[in-house]
Amino acid sequence: MAFRSMIGALLASAAIALSFWAVAPASATPDRLDKADADLLVAIDAANRAEIASGTLALEKSGNTELKELADAMIADHTKAGIEIKKLAVARNFKFPADAKAERDSPWPELAGVESKGFDQVFVRAAIAHHVVAEQLLKRTQMSAQDVELRELAARMLPVAQGHLQSARRLTPR
Repeated sequence: MAFRSMIGALLASAAIALSFWAVAPASATPDRLDKADADLLVAIDAANRAEIASGTLALEKSGNTELKELADAMIADHTKAGIEIKKLAVARNFKFPADAKAERDSPWPELAGVESKGFDQVFVRAAIAHHVVAEQLLKRTQMSAQDVELRELAARMLPVAQGHLQSARRLTPR
């Protein structure tokens, strides 16, 4: 009788364990991102790469020392973030969509065709707008991502984006 009780208990435990495993979300697999998290990572990567490209363009076109300091900070900080993004993607066996590569490596669209004379003003407006969007994206990622490491990445990137936003706002003509 005790043997039957023990078998029954083991079967019940196994059934509970299997039912938990069956309903676990896709992100519970440590080497994969679910669709929503993958979309967030793609968006973060795109914003990050655009900031590097935009900062590089600012170094070429601006004569303003403070703006160039912001551009240097953007390039350095987002290059570091890009390494972290890539590490997370590799750890999750995630490949970024190939069709979006050119778009991801382009500066902010507002900067296209702007000559050096009016560049600083356009850059500052674009930097503010894009850093506000990045801030919102990173906050949303912290709140909604299923992957813990993706949430942690967003948490590390958020203060940097907020710092760039503050720097850009200080460059706004008064």
